Amino acid sequence: MNFVTRPPIDANGHAGDELDETLSAFFRSEMPRPWPQFKVPDDRPAVRPAEPVPLPSRRPWFRSPRFVLAASVALLIAGYAAMSAALTPPTSANDPTLNGGGASPRGILREMHPKDPAEDDLDFRGWLEQDGNKPTTIHIEMYRKK
Repeated sequence: MNFVTRPPIDANGHAGDELDETLSAFFRSEMPRPWPQFKVPDDRPAVRPAEPVPLPSRRPWFRSPRFVLAASVALLIAGYAAMSAALTPPTSANDPTLNGGGASPRGILREMHPKDPAEDDLDFRGWLEQDGNKPTTIHIEMYRKK
């Protein structure tokens, strides 16, 4: 950037000092004036052709990255299906809403509603405990109502 006149304050917000003026004058005197025009060199280096791109290596189809990605996705889905089939919740044989005999939508909906805690014969008490920088422990106590 060329200034016709030097601004009183530089970009950092400070006024120029004597050293700044001396260095600016020195570097300006070292620059050619006027600036020379560009001259194209006469001895241009010979242009050599670009290297041909190497052909892709022929590898078996089962070692290609796309096959590996497809196989990993297939294994992920198969593992998910196997785990969900192996971890089905147990069913009670004498539960009328779940066995094949008397299941009805009303019976299933009735079983889905949470029970009233007043009707339950259990009492729970729980708290968290942490000693200093140790991990937090969870305490749960269950009592039978009398």
